Amino acid sequence: MTIAGIRTALETALATISGLKAFDFAPDAINELPAAYVDIVDTAYHLDAGGDTVLTVEIVLLASRANGVEAAQSTIDEYIEKSGTKSIPAAIEAATLSTHADTIIGLRWEKVRGGITVNGETYQGGRFHCKVTT
Repeated sequence: MTIAGIRTALETALATISGLKAFDFAPDAINELPAAYVDIVDTAYHLDAGGDTVLTVEIVLLASRANGVEAAQSTIDEYIEKSGTKSIPAAIEAATLSTHADTIIGLRWEKVRGGITVNGETYQGGRFHCKVTT
């Protein structure tokens, strides 16, 4: 298990979604939207013999507000559906973490009211939260 491997595997899953720019880290600049990036926000180590490591992972989804908040939310809606060609949950469910992790549990969506600011730019968006065990 490596944290970098988990980041890469999740970014690879996101990159299978046509039209979504995927990153395995929070980028310095976002030139294409919609975009999503992987962020490891917490790690719990079970140090007993053979104990699991549990990572709290966020997948941050961003959409442009250039055409208004309603248009941005319509874009986001496609990506937060449970299934479909643009579904982030479906892409994560199909992700092959193989040698990097055992399971992904508890995927949930949280809209960020007021938008998400990345390097001074504000986007419409939210976060998927999940736990990854190794």
